[in-house]
Amino acid sequence: MNKQITIPFQVTLWDIKPFDETPDSPTLSRGTVKKTFDGELKGESIGEILMYSAADGSAG
Repeated sequence: MNKQITIPFQVTLWDIKPFDETPDSPTLSRGTVKKTFDGELKGESIGEILMYSAADGSAG
C-alpha cells in the first residue's frame, strides 16, 4: 500500500559561503539548508549542499 501526503515547509536557514572565488572563473560554494515541516508530519531537516556558479552567472 502506498500513501502520499503533501507537507508544507519553510526554509529557515540558507547559509551559503563561497570557498573558491577565482576571478573570471566558476565559483564553488558550500552551505547548510534547514527546512521546518508543519502539517501531517512535523519536523526539521538539515542538509549540506555544494553549488557551482559559472563565470557568466549561470548555475548548475
